[in-house]
Amino acid sequence: MPEPLSGFYLDISDYQLSQEFQLLGQYDRLDFSAGTIGFRERYDVNRPSWAAGNYNGIQTSTLVKSAAVYAQAHYKLTDKFGITAGLRYTEERDGYDWLGYKTDPSLQYLAITGLLTNQVQKTNGVLPKIGIDYEVAPDVFTYASVTKGSKAGGFNPVPAALAVAEVPVDPEKVTTYELGAKTDLFSERLRSNVALFYNDFSDYQAVVNNPIVNGVPLNVSVIVNAGKARTYGAEFENTARVTRDLEWRLDITELRTEFLEFEDPTGAASTNYKGNQLNRSPHLTVGTGFSYHVPLSIPGTVRWDGDLAYATSSYDDIGNTIRIPPNSTINTGLFYTTSSRHWTYSASVRNVMDKTFIISRTNTPSVGADIVTYNQPRTFLVGVRYDF
Repeated sequence: MPEPLSGFYLDISDYQLSQEFQLLGQYDRLDFSAGTIGFRERYDVNRPSWAAGNYNGIQTSTLVKSAAVYAQAHYKLTDKFGITAGLRYTEERDGYDWLGYKTDPSLQYLAITGLLTNQVQKTNGVLPKIGIDYEVAPDVFTYASVTKGSKAGGFNPVPAALAVAEVPVDPEKVTTYELGAKTDLFSERLRSNVALFYNDFSDYQAVVNNPIVNGVPLNVSVIVNAGKARTYGAEFENTARVTRDLEWRLDITELRTEFLEFEDPTGAASTNYKGNQLNRSPHLTVGTGFSYHVPLSIPGTVRWDGDLAYATSSYDDIGNTIRIPPNSTINTGLFYTTSSRHWTYSASVRNVMDKTFIISRTNTPSVGADIVTYNQPRTFLVGVRYDF
C-alpha cells in the first residue's frame, strides 16, 4: 500500500479584540469624522509534519498590538464642488516566538531543533488622503483622489525553518490614484459607476518559494518585501431596474500588474522577477447576475437570484511559471422572507455546471511535490436566517 509522501496537521488558536470610538459631525458645509481604534491579537500555531521519512514540527506564537487615530473632513466650497482631506496615524508592535522540534512517526515530541524568542518589530506610519468632487448634474457625480495606505508587516506566521522565522516583514505601502464618476440615469432605473485607478506599491509583500536563505536552500515559502510594483486598470459597475420585480447587475474589471523592482533579501538565485505580473491578478474579471422578486399571492416574498462569474488566466506564483487557466462559475438560489421580515429561508446551488478548475498550485521539484488545489464541486445549501 502506498504511503503519504508528506503531510501536516495544523492546530491554531486565534484570539482578537478590537475597540473603536468615533466622533461624527456636520456644520453647514462641513462634514467630518474622527476616531481612534485599538487592536490586539494572539495567534498560536502548532504544526507537526512529515516528508520523506522525516518527522518534524514547529510552534509559533505571535502577539500583535496596534493603535490608530484618524480624522477626515469634507467641505463643500460651492453647491457643486467639494474637497476632502484626511489623515491616519498608526503604531504597531509585533512580538514573536518560534520553536522547531523533532518527533517520532507517531508525532510524539522528541527534541528541540531550533529556538527563536522575544523577537519584536515596531512600526508606525502616517497615511494622508486628499480628494475633490464635482456634481456635473443632479444625477452625475465625479471625483478624484490620492490616498496612501499600508498593509501590516510582522513575521512569517508559520515558517518551516528557523532561517525564515528570522526574516521580519516591513509594512507594504501603496499610493492610490483614482478618478471616477457615479451616475443615476433614467429616473434612477440605471445606476452606472466607472473608476480608473493606479496603485504604486513599495516594500511589496511577495511569497518566494524554495528560497536560499544565508546560503542554505530551503523547500519552504517565505514572505519578503520584494520591492516596487504597480497595478492599474478600470472598474465598471452597473445595476439596472429592468422591471418592478427584476434587477440586473454587470461588473467588469480590467487589470494590469507589474513588478517594477524586485529585491529578494533571502538571496535566492534566479529571483529577479522585474517585469513579471503579480500573482492571482487576471486581466479581466466579469460578474453578472439578477434578482427577481417572484410575484406570488402569498404572505411574505420570494426572490430568485442567479449570477455568473468569469476570470481570465493568471499566475499563481510571482515567477509566472504556474498558470491558472480561465474559469467561470454559475450560482443560483431561492429565498423566502416572511411577512414580518424577520425570517428568511433559502435553498441554493453553487457551481451549477459542476465545473472543475485549478485555483492554486505549488511546485517543489526538489522533493517531487506538485500540490494542486481545485475549486469546490457543485454544492447544495439550505439556510435559515433571523434578522432582528
